[in-house]
This record gives sequence, C-alpha cells and structure tokens, in this order.
Amino acid sequence: MTSNNLVGTSASTAEVVATPGRVAGPVTGVTATQGVGLLTISWTEPDDDGGSPITGYSVTLAPGGKTCKVDQDATSCDIAGLTIGTTYAAKVFAINGVGTSVAAISPSVKVVGAPTAVRNLSATGLAKSAKVYFAVPANNGGSALTNYYFSVTGPGGFTWESGPVAANLVKGTYTITGLTKNVTYTISVTVDNEFGMSAAATTTVKSK
Repeated sequence: MTSNNLVGTSASTAEVVATPGRVAGPVTGVTATQGVGLLTISWTEPDDDGGSPITGYSVTLAPGGKTCKVDQDATSCDIAGLTIGTTYAAKVFAINGVGTSVAAISPSVKVVGAPTAVRNLSATGLAKSAKVYFAVPANNGGSALTNYYFSVTGPGGFTWESGPVAANLVKGTYTITGLTKNVTYTISVTVDNEFGMSAAATTTVKSK
C-alpha cells in the first residue's frame, strides 16, 4: 500500500487482513463406559479446531445435567455420583478461543452398582424358628439379583448365617430354624448382584 502527499509518495507497506476464527468442529467417537455408580466418557479431538486452538472440553449428562470439564490434552472424564439403574447419554463440546462447538452425543448407557436393600422386611415367630418375609429391592442396580444372605443374632453372643441363597430360589419368604424358645432375635437380610452387596435390612422376632 502507498500514499501520496505534496512532498511525494510514501514507501509501500504490507496490507494486513484479519481472518476471524470460528468455533471448532464437533468431537468424534464419543463413548460412555459403565462403572460402579459412574460413567467414563471418552472422545476423539475435532478434525477442525476452527482456526483457534482447542482450550478444553465440556461434558454434560442427561438426565440430571451433571457435568465435567477438562483441558485440551484430555480426551476422557469420569462423572460419578449417578443414580444406579438410570440410563444416561453424554453430550461433549469442544471449546476454543471463539466459543463452544456443537454437541457430539454418546450412545445411551445404564449406570450399574449394588442393589438397594430389600423392602418390607418382617418376621413371624414359630416353634423354635422364624419365617422371614420381604419384597425385592426397589432397584436391582442394573443387574440381576444373585444371592440373598440371612443372618441372626441373639442373647449370649448367638450368631447364625445362612451363606448365599440363590435369589431365584427365594420367593419373598425364608424360614430360619434351630432357634431357642421364647427368645428375641435380630434378623438381617442382604442381597447382591455382580457389582456388589446391598445395605442390610433388619427386623426382630421372638421365637415360640
């Protein structure tokens, strides 16, 4: 570029043209991997950074809206504290100096974990025995129930444990024998699946 005035013509200078950046293209290959009570979200960086370097990534889960944010060198993040048995999908966004990309969405994945405790536990005293009644857990943890476990404690340090009882053989009742007449016992019931053990439900009963 040159300019003229009464003195003469100036020296030529380079012309500078500003090229505005744009948001990055979407990430690719988004996956969500099951963990116990969490999901690991992974992705591949965008093919197009929009002419502005990637500065980080943001992940949002639906339902619930839990998020994680990582820097430009990461291509995965864990989101914990999720509801066992709930199915989630992840949206992943690439961030550069201009803004945030459109979302890339993972396939839906169910979060797994231990089942919740059995419900409505009660027991009826019988002759030197007790019959236990219960309902299955409200949430099986996203996996079939495997075994129930029954335990009894009583006076004088008395303890008894059933060991694993296959869940498909127990239809909401279980009879415990070998108790002492007119003694009050505490009965605990737990259940597991392939991912862990539930909390214990307890009740008391007096044998006859």
